[in-house]
Amino acid sequence: MKTGSVLGWLTWRAYATCMTLATPLWHAVLRRRLARGKESPASLAQKTMRHPAPRPSQPVVWGHAVGVGEARALAGLFTHLAAALPGVHFLLTTQSIGAQAALGPNDLPHASTVQAAPLDTPATVQAFLRHWQPALALWCELDLWPNLVMGTAMRGVPMWLVNARLYPQSLHKRRWARALYGHMLGQFAAVYAQNVSTREGLLALGAPPARTHLGGNLKALAPPPGADPHRLGAWQQALGGRPLWLMVSAHEGEFALAAKAHAALLALHPQALLLLMPRFPSQATSAQRALQLCGVAATLSQSVPPHAVAQQQALIIDAWGEVGLWGRLTRVAAVGGSWVNLGGHNPYEPLALGCHLLHGPHVHNFAEDYAALLPTQHSQCVNTAAELAHAVAATWTAPSTAPTWVAAAGPAQAMLQALQQAAINATRRPASRPV
Repeated sequence: MKTGSVLGWLTWRAYATCMTLATPLWHAVLRRRLARGKESPASLAQKTMRHPAPRPSQPVVWGHAVGVGEARALAGLFTHLAAALPGVHFLLTTQSIGAQAALGPNDLPHASTVQAAPLDTPATVQAFLRHWQPALALWCELDLWPNLVMGTAMRGVPMWLVNARLYPQSLHKRRWARALYGHMLGQFAAVYAQNVSTREGLLALGAPPARTHLGGNLKALAPPPGADPHRLGAWQQALGGRPLWLMVSAHEGEFALAAKAHAALLALHPQALLLLMPRFPSQATSAQRALQLCGVAATLSQSVPPHAVAQQQALIIDAWGEVGLWGRLTRVAAVGGSWVNLGGHNPYEPLALGCHLLHGPHVHNFAEDYAALLPTQHSQCVNTAAELAHAVAATWTAPSTAPTWVAAAGPAQAMLQALQQAAINATRRPASRPV
């Protein structure tokens, strides 16, 4: 374990003591989340380490992600690392059952396990680390749990923080615990920030300057999301030459926009089909109502086989982890979260599938990425339903060209090369010993 400030160490010890005393309360919170559908029996058992997934005999590279986007980014990173790490098993932990469900069977290397992250109590963390014995630990973005970070460091496991992103408001909230954050950040062998402002914020929180670098957006490295070839073939045959467009990660407030745009497209292209993928599958029925209010015949993808979709004008994707399937069926994708003020979502998945990208004006979560994509002419901002319909129709008639967006992945590519070497070194050394 690397040294840190005395105040940081004392703050962590106080936190650890409080978490130990609050363990019964946390178990009650988890049971309440289970009753409300926010946990599953499997995730509850994994978070408490009562029934973890079996540990493989191979060295384990472990990555932790908080949500859907981070989990997909780590899955893509694991896919890249797997080529250089034969005989290594990859463990991905997340905080949400939605993030686990969003990873399809084709999104991860074959030797992989996905499970819930442990509850951040000292006893549960130690049980997790004794069970998995990771050779290398990766944190994606800034979901840093003090006992998990410090417990990993005390076992001598090399740790990397990748894809870190700090917004001004989140930096302001973290300043009150600067000593604790500085102590945790000091344990990492390398810290990679997405942009300059995040690096400066991490330094203000106490990150070591010599080990804090610019790494770009990890999501730019992700390979195309996978798809089952049999399902893909069935849908390709069923849809024939119909003009298609996809709206991915759509939110409430954007369903009506998609419905109006598609109604305008149907007036000129009666065979057009909208593939609408809500950010959360639980919103599928709400999306269906919005389409039907605009006179668009829509059904849920899980309720209709490919051969029965001929009479439908829109298909609502009500399952996790299927962007790889539906993105391969079209040349154009609109990315949601950008017509409502949520800051936009990951542009790289549809781009990796060869789609022309459309988005709204609210993309501050990915401002640097969209700015880098602008010169490639594979990304376009549209503001209204009419503009969206016009852009979709223009893409249908435009010549198909290969995406050139990979140039935006430069800093992330450099980070990947350094990480590959670190992972090779870590997985060749003897397993860490319990403390």
